[in-house]
Amino acid sequence: SVLFAREHPERARALILYGSWARRVAGPGYPWGLQPAELDALLDQMGAAWATGEWWAGPPVSLDDDRHRRWWARYLRMSASPSMARDLLRMNAGIDNRDVLPALRLPVLVLHRAADTWVDIGHARFLAANLPCVRYVELPDTDHRLWLGDTAKILDEVQRFLLGPALRSRRRVTAARIVRSRAAAS
Repeated sequence: SVLFAREHPERARALILYGSWARRVAGPGYPWGLQPAELDALLDQMGAAWATGEWWAGPPVSLDDDRHRRWWARYLRMSASPSMARDLLRMNAGIDNRDVLPALRLPVLVLHRAADTWVDIGHARFLAANLPCVRYVELPDTDHRLWLGDTAKILDEVQRFLLGPALRSRRRVTAARIVRSRAAAS
């Protein structure tokens, strides 16, 4: 989504990043990612998650009961096979968007749960520090899955961002361009 927004600014009015990162694996100047051995261990444990819904990163949360774990396991199985998911996560782990961030010229909302057990808060803080037009919100809670925990707070922040003045003014500029281009085509 970050690359798309940079490459196609005329098609992206805003960007919302939740529980995101600029780089998934730790590296020079970026200590928050997984170490290569941690990534390998996480990938090795994915089959169990697909079978049982028991996630491999961090402790279960109170809302992650047996019913939810069964639903989660079904969701994972219907989304991809464990080997497909491993390949996708390994590919995503090779992405490094740090150099793209300063070039984004659209409003960006970065939302992250402060005690997220899957993705360290340092990732979100890095994004916020390196994006030129950012609204950064740390949310209380631990689970990475946005449908667990205080979902109302997430929705409130998204609504505030999408209806806020920065995006409204950008929509006016886009609408003015559309009107001008239609008038020129007539």
